[in-house]
Amino acid sequence: MKLKKVLKDVETIQVKGSKEIEITGVFTHSKVVFPGSIFIARAGSTTHGNHYIPNAIENGASCIVLDMYNPFLTGVTQVVVENPSNVLAKIASNFFEDPSMKLTMVGITGTCGKTTVSYFTKHLLEQEAITGLTGTVETFTGLKRFKSSLTTPDAPDLMKILKEMRIGKCKNCVMEVSSHGLEQGRLKETMFDVVAFLNLSHEHLDYHGTMKEYQLAKERLLAHRKKDGIAVVSLESSWGKKLKKKVPEAITFGFSKKADIYAEKVVMTKDGSTFDLCSSEEKKRVTISSIGKFNIENALAASAIAYALGISLEKIACRLETLPAVPGRMEKIKNDLGIEIIVDYAHKPDALEKVLMAIKETISGKLITVFGCGGQRDREKRPLMGSLAQKYADFAVLTNDNPRGEDPLLIIEEIKKGIKSLDYIVIEDRKEAIQFAINKAEKGDTILLAGKGHEEEQEILGQRLPLSDRTLARDMACSI
Repeated sequence: MKLKKVLKDVETIQVKGSKEIEITGVFTHSKVVFPGSIFIARAGSTTHGNHYIPNAIENGASCIVLDMYNPFLTGVTQVVVENPSNVLAKIASNFFEDPSMKLTMVGITGTCGKTTVSYFTKHLLEQEAITGLTGTVETFTGLKRFKSSLTTPDAPDLMKILKEMRIGKCKNCVMEVSSHGLEQGRLKETMFDVVAFLNLSHEHLDYHGTMKEYQLAKERLLAHRKKDGIAVVSLESSWGKKLKKKVPEAITFGFSKKADIYAEKVVMTKDGSTFDLCSSEEKKRVTISSIGKFNIENALAASAIAYALGISLEKIACRLETLPAVPGRMEKIKNDLGIEIIVDYAHKPDALEKVLMAIKETISGKLITVFGCGGQRDREKRPLMGSLAQKYADFAVLTNDNPRGEDPLLIIEEIKKGIKSLDYIVIEDRKEAIQFAINKAEKGDTILLAGKGHEEEQEILGQRLPLSDRTLARDMACSI
């Protein structure tokens, strides 16, 4: 594609060089630039892209987007703009031919449940047409599947993914949308047919500062609706009720008959849940294999999204019966020890409480929970996590999560502030902590390994070391 087409509707101050050159890619990282690419030299949190322009040119960049003309650069076209970050998404959208407008797009945001709802929604939609997915765990484009590095990718990566979904014959795309992604403008030029709002609770205050700012970041998703775009909101959340007032036409879900899609006559066991899936016109009895009231709510969210896209309640109910297991989300680890081992990503207070409550309501034996808290993240939640273990568990093993650059034992000390009388042990090494819990459990007991979920690495002092709760639990439970 010629540069002049890539720059369509992009506000430039000056273009020094030819607009007729062929562009082969759009990048913000100089290491991945290849011949014919545009390199966008934007300001980062610690360094500026200007420092990497020589690297980008050495790797073959034919065009540089920057905020000030550099007379010492030769052999490349310079596009001078006021702020490279502000035009990044438009340039990427132009290059990849505005892919979100050619897909049926679903954007899902909320503090907890985004990943599960995205998998459930994909399952409900993909029997109509091939459905792409991008989120915390993985990305599926119809052509390939790979691990995700960010919940919501940066604009050039996102546009490339959406374009690949088009090439891969996807009709739909289900996307997890993070508050960071919205706040940082990664979703500029990405528009949605359905935007879904799940819940809002204490998280990411190290980044957003206050719950109000966190809420406003999430609500930016409303501005990303297409002309006839639909909002889906939860009536189980006070935030959702407020959003319903802002967007009266929104489709709602929950456990109240006031919702457009709701559940009643709920029966929960340790093996799953059965309920009536209802709209104002009909109801269908449904059984899902996922446990806990919060997973019924996740199923309702996915159902409301599918309903908003015109899928009948009858089809939705039928497809709910075969919902997939979601990696690291209430994932049961099979074993011959007579115990339940559950791995879940719950690393924030609201998520941990929902998981602990769901397990406690359906088991007869003791509940042992193994968890920690991430380093260099919101410290306020640490004693809250400890108090939740106190409330629901019979025994806790306090251990590392991703300590990053912090002292793991100091993190654990802050967790301990929320524990008053619960029996617990501190085992810093997570592998040893999991082994201890398995050795301690008796037949009929349940172990919850919380915080890491699908993750396969642990971040310690700038290193990413291999570690998977799922793999460790499988290996340990089989070796006893």
